Amino acid sequence: MHPVPWGTQLGTTERVIKWAEDQEWYGPLVDEPDTYVRVDCAFVRLDPGFDLSDINTHMMGVGQLGQVKNISVDDMSIIGSKVLRVGRTTGLRRGTIVAFGYEFIDDRDVTAYTDLLIIGDDDIPFSTHGDSGSLIVLDNPELNPIGLLWGGWQEKLRTGYAQEKWTYGISLSRVLDSLDIDLVSTL
Repeated sequence: MHPVPWGTQLGTTERVIKWAEDQEWYGPLVDEPDTYVRVDCAFVRLDPGFDLSDINTHMMGVGQLGQVKNISVDDMSIIGSKVLRVGRTTGLRRGTIVAFGYEFIDDRDVTAYTDLLIIGDDDIPFSTHGDSGSLIVLDNPELNPIGLLWGGWQEKLRTGYAQEKWTYGISLSRVLDSLDIDLVSTL
């Protein structure tokens, strides 16, 4: 439903991935016992009566998206890249990828990974409640989609900084492969 459960029905959830085993997600490079990757995504098949002409493939306020960029633990060059996203709650925000394949322990003492750890630029948080599911895009002329935002919270991870709002995301190319779907960039 959009925008909330009592809004317009868009489709039906067909597949959901909340967690993946680390070795399945990253391959043999990462294989620790009882360790998972937080994925938190789903595939929704549009209702047959949904009018595809209602879909705008441009990112609101940003422009036409380019091809999905594959990111991998074999190549850490994504660290330091500038990114942007448009979220339901906060609109357009910019940030910087500060880690890839970030390991953390969640509130249930489960060791987990996430692909992207992002800090907002200019001391403005990259996300807040309600921005989950936002498409994360490289802030470059091609506007290459690279990830989906799944959450974030206040933590102090950098020396000399107060509590910061960190955003966590997952690799879009891996999500698309896992759900066996493609990203629509033109209609």
